[in-house]
Amino acid sequence: MSTFTLYYPGLLGPDVPLEELGGAEWPDTSQTENLCKLLTSASSKNIQPLTKTSIEAQILGCLGLSLPAGAELPIAYYRAINHEINEQSILCLDPVHIQIDRDEAVLVANESLDILKDDALQVINDLNQHFQQDGLAIHYHNEHQWLMTGDISIDTFSMSDVMFQNMNEYQATGRDAKKWRSIINEVQMLLHEHPVNIRREQQGSIAVNSLWVWGGGQPEQHSTKIDLVYANDVLVADIARAIKIDCEAVPDRLDSNVLRDHETLLILTEQMYAVRQNDVFAWFDYLHLLDKEVIRPLIDMLKNDVIEDFVIVSDTVSIKITKHDLKNKFWQFWKKTSSLEGCMKSLRKQYVY
Repeated sequence: MSTFTLYYPGLLGPDVPLEELGGAEWPDTSQTENLCKLLTSASSKNIQPLTKTSIEAQILGCLGLSLPAGAELPIAYYRAINHEINEQSILCLDPVHIQIDRDEAVLVANESLDILKDDALQVINDLNQHFQQDGLAIHYHNEHQWLMTGDISIDTFSMSDVMFQNMNEYQATGRDAKKWRSIINEVQMLLHEHPVNIRREQQGSIAVNSLWVWGGGQPEQHSTKIDLVYANDVLVADIARAIKIDCEAVPDRLDSNVLRDHETLLILTEQMYAVRQNDVFAWFDYLHLLDKEVIRPLIDMLKNDVIEDFVIVSDTVSIKITKHDLKNKFWQFWKKTSSLEGCMKSLRKQYVY
């Protein structure tokens, strides 16, 4: 029998004081009944604290690509495998929108920019003409994810680290940090009057007003039993393809006949928009979907010997429930399932949130 792993960042909610919510504002227990049973009933030895890192680093870890603490993420390397790029120095360079607010510059959009392919290619072409003299070249990967090659050495922060944060606190450091600041200032001036942005603003869309550089690390060897990944994230598909693991879109329904024969990893990240925006009630909605569409069928599969273990990995905690736990029927010792409010407040207190 197999193990099913779920990577679900934001499981413990937004970084806001949940104590301020009244009991009536929390979801009815029936909406997250299965999740609450799992959270309150898992054996303490199977609940492990995790060091909080970026989403990208945790995805790499789930795929058996653990990196040393503080290491630069090798995301550009995995993107570049899909292209004929032989440069030694390669980084991710992604189009973004930065919102200026008093003393802050907050990165608020990347994929939600909904850039057209032709527009992305036009911007890349114009920037390449300008920066050819600096020995830099930008390469198209998809509409919202690009690559940059050239002799530049900087240490960076991941896209997930900086999203909805003040980017002034996440500036690149290292040998060529000053050079990069000069380059990105020129980029922002060019983008300000670029025909693509003028057209976007006329259509009511926000401008592509900057680029975020990151992910220029070197890959580590990988070791994993995972042989099937479900994800709707291009990043995951790029990595899985590179390390030769089957990757498919998240299905509408988990198929027990498939899961029986595979070590499966399901990656769900859509809830992070609500978590980053500190939208507690949208987070509740995502937990309800998680309970109904993932937790409930997986519990049934454990009971029916389809899978042996079920592991949830999130930002600061890993929770495993086993077939053995269910065979012992330890849930029957709980006369009443704890509420979502009780579960979350307890876990957040224990796992440094």
